[in-house]
Amino acid sequence: MPVPVHLIEGDYPKEFPSDLDSFPTVLDNEHYIDAWLLNSAFSSLSAIEGYLIGWRGNIERPLGTDIEGYNGVLDIPIPEAYYPAGLYCHAHDANLVAENIKADVDIFGVIGSLAGGGSHEAYFTSLLRANDGYWTPTVFQPSAGYTNFGYSTAINNAFLLFPLCFIPQGATITSATLLCHAAGNYNADTCNAICYFNAADSATAPTSVATADALSLTDGVVWSAIPHWASNTEYESPDLSSALQQVIDRPDYAAGSSVMLVIKDNGSTASAFRGMREYYQTTTIPPRLHVTWTE
Repeated sequence: MPVPVHLIEGDYPKEFPSDLDSFPTVLDNEHYIDAWLLNSAFSSLSAIEGYLIGWRGNIERPLGTDIEGYNGVLDIPIPEAYYPAGLYCHAHDANLVAENIKADVDIFGVIGSLAGGGSHEAYFTSLLRANDGYWTPTVFQPSAGYTNFGYSTAINNAFLLFPLCFIPQGATITSATLLCHAAGNYNADTCNAICYFNAADSATAPTSVATADALSLTDGVVWSAIPHWASNTEYESPDLSSALQQVIDRPDYAAGSSVMLVIKDNGSTASAFRGMREYYQTTTIPPRLHVTWTE
């Protein structure tokens, strides 16, 4: 059996700084260098193992691809994955085209070509989680996945913010209704509400009970004896054009501003409330404001 040849310090190339490449104290002149080399190799393997364990989640993630947002929404879910350089996430709105924007008006870089006059129609959505919510006398609840109004265990009032309202200032609103999907089955009688718009040039969502209660409002539209709602079924409010008109007629309102619908309880009986799905819960059937107008 051949006798192994043992390395000595002179056989080892010095390629690293001395503080990282020092030899241990000699305890066994025949075997110390072999033991040191083995120890160094195991130390390196241990460091590599620790690195792999620490980055295991990233290493094992699927490879991501370009992401297309849902039409008309700005809050886009990003699946967990590894995304190499050069990919993109694209938000888009099929309504944001030149022919839907008044001539020479610029909204996010899209220059309008729409001439005055004629009848127009659009659907506006809430777009972001914090744009929908409700509040009681003591609790403010944005982005809950559903928006309530009526009376559950307390009075519930709802708000729904619709940004990018490209209706031009001074246009005549011919119809305006809220389209929403029920978040559950609501069978209690009697649910009554009043619908308002925030009387503001460009509305912003409230952030507390106090700011919600302090909202300046247009005249209201009564929504009385609201029928029972069945889960995931679409429902439509009464015509809200008279209230929305008061916002569009404001001297400092401009196309591209935000408008906010506020729905307040109006003497509903106990447990008589309605809940609608909001953008946080579904990006495919969020509340929509359906409006037609002439210029």
